[in-house]
Amino acid sequence: MNVEEAKRYFSKLLQTVQPSCRESFLSWIESDILNNKEEADVIMETIAEEIRLKVPEDAILSSEKLFTPIAGETTERTLHVDSFLFDDDFVDGLVDQGKFSRNYCVDCSSKNTKPFEFISHSSSTAELKVLYKQVLPSLQGKKLIDIGSRLGPVLYTACLYASPTHVIGIELNDDLCRIQKEIIDKYGMKDRISVVCRDVLLCEDLLKEGDVIVMNNVFDYFTNPKDLLKMWSFMMRSLRRRGQLIVTYPSLQQSLQTVEMSREYSDWVKEEDLGGIETDFHLYSVK
Repeated sequence: MNVEEAKRYFSKLLQTVQPSCRESFLSWIESDILNNKEEADVIMETIAEEIRLKVPEDAILSSEKLFTPIAGETTERTLHVDSFLFDDDFVDGLVDQGKFSRNYCVDCSSKNTKPFEFISHSSSTAELKVLYKQVLPSLQGKKLIDIGSRLGPVLYTACLYASPTHVIGIELNDDLCRIQKEIIDKYGMKDRISVVCRDVLLCEDLLKEGDVIVMNNVFDYFTNPKDLLKMWSFMMRSLRRRGQLIVTYPSLQQSLQTVEMSREYSDWVKEEDLGGIETDFHLYSVK
C-alpha cells in the first residue's frame, strides 16, 4: 500500500467511526501514534481495552472469592480499581465524565469528604515497564513465573518489554485462565507464554525451575487467612535455588510478619538495593 492508497483507506475508515466518537479516535491517533509511543505501549492499551469488556468494573469475577486480609488498609470505603485496566489517565477521564468519584461524603455534606482507599490486584503497564527495564537484570535465556497471574499483565509485558525464553502464569481460576489464553492466542504470544491453571501448591517442581518469580499482591485477598502460614512455608521450601530472583508487592517482610515468620526471612533471601528507582516492587535474591 502506497501513501495515496493509505490516505484513501484512512478516510474510509474514519467515515465508519460514529460521529460522536471521531474526536476521541483522532485524539487517540495523536497521543498514541504521532507522539512516538512504543508499539508495545499501544498493544498493552489495546489488550487492556479488550479485557475491560470481559470483566466487571472492579475486575473481580463472580467465580473468585475475596478474603479480608490479616493486615493492611481495609475499610468500608475501599474501592477495587485494577491498575492495569484503569490507569490514572483512564480514571481521570471517568471522573471528568461524572462516572467515577475519588471521594465519598462523610456525613452527607457536600464539603465534608474523604478520599476512597484504592486496592489494585494488578500493576499498571507503566509500573511493569519499570520492573522490566530498570529493576530486573536482562532476562534473556531466563524463565519467569508469575504466581496468581489473574488477567495476565505481568505475562504480556514480560513478552513485550523483556526477552525471557519462557513466561509462565500460574492461576487457579478457570475463567481467568481462559481470558489469558484468549489474549495470548490473539496477540501471537503462544511461543513464549503459557498458563498453568492449577493450585500453586501443586507446582513445586515448576517453581524450582523459575529464574524470576513474581508475586504481586497475590495471597492477601485471594487466600484464606488460615492457609497463609502453609502458603508461605511452601514458598520458602520451593524457592531455594541460590540466585533465584523474587519480585514482590508488598514486601516479603510485611507479608511474613502477618504469619509470624519474620525470623525465617533473613535466612531465606536478601533484598536487593534498587538504587533509588521509583517503584513499589521489592526485589530479593535467594541465598
